[in-house]
Amino acid sequence: MDKDQIAKKLRLVRPQLSPEARQSIATDIFYSGEPETVLADLNLVDKLISSYHEKIASKGGNRAVAARDPNTCPECQLPMKPVLLADDRPAKYCPKHFVVFPCKQESKQGM
Repeated sequence: MDKDQIAKKLRLVRPQLSPEARQSIATDIFYSGEPETVLADLNLVDKLISSYHEKIASKGGNRAVAARDPNTCPECQLPMKPVLLADDRPAKYCPKHFVVFPCKQESKQGM
């Protein structure tokens, strides 16, 4: 099941959802890896909807991401994974939310 199919199913189950909420929740369900299980449990769908509304309210409606700790995802508050960017530059990455924070490179003294 892809994200669009999940969004269509959400529209049938909860038609009052805004398109933005539906897409955001469908994306979270898609990346959970178990869309059929999640969509079958309407209580869980309601919790995801509540979580979405709380997240938006906590940001004051602003969808911008504020980095408080570069080692923690600002969306899910889980530790981010180390990755390498182009030219072998280190970064931290959250695969669920596609958040990437480049790491500060230590200055090389004596060059």
